[in-house]
Amino acid sequence: ADTGAGKSTQLPQYVAIDQIIPSYKRVLCIVPRKLTGVMLARHVSVELKSSRLSAAACVDSTVPVDPNAKVVFMAAKRLLVELDTNPDLRDFGCVIMDEAHERTIDGDLCLGMIKEILHRREDLKLVITSATMDEKVFEGYFDEFGVKRIEVEGREYPVEIKYEV
Repeated sequence: ADTGAGKSTQLPQYVAIDQIIPSYKRVLCIVPRKLTGVMLARHVSVELKSSRLSAAACVDSTVPVDPNAKVVFMAAKRLLVELDTNPDLRDFGCVIMDEAHERTIDGDLCLGMIKEILHRREDLKLVITSATMDEKVFEGYFDEFGVKRIEVEGREYPVEIKYEV
């Protein structure tokens, strides 16, 4: 989907609210940077308020995951720590890998570990999002799970690009 289409803010809410996963499961959004996770959690938490759900950022390895948050934004590096104590991500029904085109070492390690979890948990859903990724790489890697690609066109919010010298 295009930049500004709502992949990072709207998609986690749809998954959390629209019975895509069981009501007792949570949504995990993997983001490339800590600050991104904090900002997205604040934004989504405000939007979720009317549904009595909440979002939280969990970006520091010394801070536990908020057990009350329906949507959890977590930096890829933090997820690697989480997988030590929660190797099957049992309380999550969906994992969203946001900005997958960035292809960091931590992000790629997370995807490899999530692939192993998918072998053990047929109920876990994985969504990989990006405005600019090479989808064939990810389709090939996850092909054994019957990958479906959805392309979303249009922007929810106008995006203005400014160049300054």
